[in-house]
Amino acid sequence: MARSLHKEVTCPFCSLLCDDLEVEHSGTGLRVTKNGCSKAKGGFERPQATLQPSIKGTPVSLDEAINAAA
Repeated sequence: MARSLHKEVTCPFCSLLCDDLEVEHSGTGLRVTKNGCSKAKGGFERPQATLQPSIKGTPVSLDEAINAAA
């Protein structure tokens, strides 16, 4: 997967809302490359969980989950 760099990203991990971060996205996740504090790095760089839609704890397809929610 290609890497992409996002500039002037706003950090949502505290009330300061710093808006000058640079965040790189790659196939392995996100990485703060400029202006990030420890909270920003911890928040953006934590591993993302693989999400599986479910109904009452039973895994289902995304379409089934959407239909059940609707």
